[in-house]
Amino acid sequence: MILLITTSKSLLTLDTETEKLSVIHTAMGLYYGITFSETEIFVAARNNDNPFDYLGKPDEQGVVLVFNAQLQLTRKITAPFPLRDMHQIMFFDNKLWITCSADNMVAIYDGDEWQQWYPSPKLADRNIDINHFNSLWVKNNELHLLAHNLGREPSVIYRYNYPDKKLIETITLGNQAHNIWMLDNQQEYFSCDSDNGKVISSTGKKVALGGFPRGAVITETHYYIGTSDVAERIERDQVSSKIVQFNNDWHPIKTFTITGHGQLLDIKAPGINDIAQAIHKGIKLTD
Repeated sequence: MILLITTSKSLLTLDTETEKLSVIHTAMGLYYGITFSETEIFVAARNNDNPFDYLGKPDEQGVVLVFNAQLQLTRKITAPFPLRDMHQIMFFDNKLWITCSADNMVAIYDGDEWQQWYPSPKLADRNIDINHFNSLWVKNNELHLLAHNLGREPSVIYRYNYPDKKLIETITLGNQAHNIWMLDNQQEYFSCDSDNGKVISSTGKKVALGGFPRGAVITETHYYIGTSDVAERIERDQVSSKIVQFNNDWHPIKTFTITGHGQLLDIKAPGINDIAQAIHKGIKLTD
């Protein structure tokens, strides 16, 4: 299987059979969210000089890089407003959804028009990093948005009806959390409790990884979770990371180590039935 990986410095591929790691794109600052449609792959690149120098920079203008099935860059998507501190992105309902944590906002692009969605009802929470919205997921036409909350308080999953975005409930889960998923036929939310180095669930399950876990691919038979060495923000582009492969009983099988690329931010597996992705399979990579 080929995994797409974003890090502090690069977009990578990892062949889980041969363990070959390849650089697909680099030199556009920090790379974060990965998503795809049936025909294209989208990757968020913050387009900054220093991967951790975005704070307070109103001129940061992230871009979304678009690749074909051969992982060739075909175009770049920019917005008429700054895309600052982009985290996870999602392709759903023929729209591109982009978490922009620095502005407490989700940008939505339908291919023609852009929208800015501010999930917090407080006007004072706009254009300031309060909730640190960082992850998106969809199940049964319900939209889920994760608020990391910057360690000020526990992280929270917001569950919405779609398309009206009417809030159904909130679920408190983890600290400084990233990623949302639910195993098929189960009513149990999972997330990476990054602050405590674990994958946790809403029913109390805990899987220790150590480090700072973030990024998940969840197939029927195997789970792949990313984790990185813990470091101060200014040093995060210098650390090592790894992906731990588990079976579906959460027993670790294999560890893939990644050095020289900084922290791991996201993992996706195009063409694979991944329930942690809004489109479970999407585009299939070709040679």
